[in-house]
Amino acid sequence: MTKSSLMTREQAELALADHVGVLNKCFELAWKRWCEWLHDLPGSPADVTANARAQTLHGFIVAEVRRSMSGREGVQVFHKNGLWLVRIQDRLVIRFKKFRNGAYKTSSNVNQQSIAFDSQQLSLEAGLLTQMTHLVMGYLLDEVETSMKTVAVTCVVDGKHYWAPIELSTTTGDQGATILGGPAKVDPTAAKPRVRSKGRKRKLEE
Repeated sequence: MTKSSLMTREQAELALADHVGVLNKCFELAWKRWCEWLHDLPGSPADVTANARAQTLHGFIVAEVRRSMSGREGVQVFHKNGLWLVRIQDRLVIRFKKFRNGAYKTSSNVNQQSIAFDSQQLSLEAGLLTQMTHLVMGYLLDEVETSMKTVAVTCVVDGKHYWAPIELSTTTGDQGATILGGPAKVDPTAAKPRVRSKGRKRKLEE
């Protein structure tokens, strides 16, 4: 998909307008469920690694999205090649991730599907007349990782933001969430994701 075929930031905001409140609420409910689950978990919360938290929270987000978005007009929630995706009006498709830092970068977990998605080349359906813009809707935790600081939407092409991330307000609910007026400020000093070799990763986990 060429850059000229991608939706602009303004077009993405318009396409998301009827759904942003529901999606934002899904993140809120998933975080609430995570906190309740962690509270009831035997043992110390400190035993839960950041990776385990991210995987569990992602599962909760997907579960809320499947419940809340399925059946909405023009929306399809589906699973393809290991990714849970939301398709809206055959114009855009969204996946869900955790942002690692203020630069709104996602995790460095790399596979063929994530590479294709991030390069706007994921094959969704044979015979589509137009390609859909691939977006990431993700969350950024606060400094002490006790709450969600921001939920935002990004459009990435080959690892770089195509347009400024869209931050959502913290007011949640079916009609309550709104898109903040103006581009999100990307922190240029935020550390870039580190990619560790598999050998080093195994050594660190031992």
